[in-house]
Amino acid sequence: MIGGVMSDRATDRHARVLLRQATALGRFDPRRALALGVVDAAELVEAGLVPEAEGGPTT
Repeated sequence: MIGGVMSDRATDRHARVLLRQATALGRFDPRRALALGVVDAAELVEAGLVPEAEGGPTT
């Protein structure tokens, strides 16, 4: 459906995939990706994009 919910979900999914890839490649700010909910803090720490003290899980 073009004007309906399904097109919105498809567009959202596509945009999230692109933003995740851009973050992984270092072309999108990891903190912004975290704020948008595109990635979670554990993923950023695992990828080495932010130190644990800034957004990673504490143990």
